[in-house]
Amino acid sequence: MNLGSKIKELRNNKSLSLADLSKLTGFTRSFLSQIENEKASPSIASLVKIANALGVIPSQLFFDDVSEEEIIVRKKDREVFTNAKSRVRFERLVLRSPDKKLEPVFVEMEAGGFSGTYQTAGHEFAVILKGKVELTLADKTYLLEDGDSVYFDSTITHSWKNVCKGKSIGFWVGTTPYF
Repeated sequence: MNLGSKIKELRNNKSLSLADLSKLTGFTRSFLSQIENEKASPSIASLVKIANALGVIPSQLFFDDVSEEEIIVRKKDREVFTNAKSRVRFERLVLRSPDKKLEPVFVEMEAGGFSGTYQTAGHEFAVILKGKVELTLADKTYLLEDGDSVYFDSTITHSWKNVCKGKSIGFWVGTTPYF
């Protein structure tokens, strides 16, 4: 649904006429009609006024309400990926969608678990929740322990490895999909 149609739908749901919305926003009926018919492009400030008058937050003018099923991933419903050779288990923390900008994953690494060397477009953020992970960025190696976090440009060649005797657990977020 386009912006104009969404504004009109919200206005009609509130049983407001163009004249009513005009009084609430201070904009002319003609201007509001042009917006609804996609003949005018309102400024951000104008959109904020319109959203306030309609009793919604500005983002609701662009997006439909999202249901719990679209934004909540229950632990039992996570997609799981394992790699026996690397001794790593990944759990996707969001539903797969082409419009998502981030891909957070929960990572469990068995003793000696590793990633191999790779690089991708974008950025990565990680926090180690348990264990010790050795992260190599280009030719420099860092030891990350419980509670340590890192943010880096993932176009840099990098790799990671669990260097503790037990399992290491982390939370990873990338701007490029892992899977």
